[in-house]
Amino acid sequence: MTPNELPSEPRRGSWKRWVVAAVGALVIVMAVFLLSAPIHEPVSVWFVRSTNEVGEKQLVFKGTNGFSIQILFYADVFTNAAYPTRARPRMNHVNGWTRTNVVAGTSFDFTLKTPTSDVPYYVVWAYHETGPAATRWEKVRIALHDFFRDHGMPTLSRRFGRTGDAHSIASTEIKE
Repeated sequence: MTPNELPSEPRRGSWKRWVVAAVGALVIVMAVFLLSAPIHEPVSVWFVRSTNEVGEKQLVFKGTNGFSIQILFYADVFTNAAYPTRARPRMNHVNGWTRTNVVAGTSFDFTLKTPTSDVPYYVVWAYHETGPAATRWEKVRIALHDFFRDHGMPTLSRRFGRTGDAHSIASTEIKE
């Protein structure tokens, strides 16, 4: 190449490379936005075993509190065919419900009495946060919950409440 010659034009990249790169970027962006991580339950409970204590059959459960504050945990055994998720059933509870305060980040265990006859039953458990509000959002959430509850709007109030959903374990899922 002489100094008077113009340099040759740079080679243009193949359009196919650009299409592949654009499609790859689009796939990555869609995967990030469409694939969501599983929701972590802050409180979990599982069946450990059944035992016979003083002639009464009892179920032993273990649980963990994944919250950073204390919770009030409660559970009971009910004798209806199956626990409906939306509607509240007529509660025929078995004596022996449990209620306990659970410190933040700890595990706990509890026992419940089973029905005396071989009827279908289910264990219902729920919790709510009892510690002081740790963040500004929690303080606003509690204020909104109280406001809606005091003004006769329980559905809106529940959205901001510190109570978790009620969970159930059917007797068919409990391997005694």
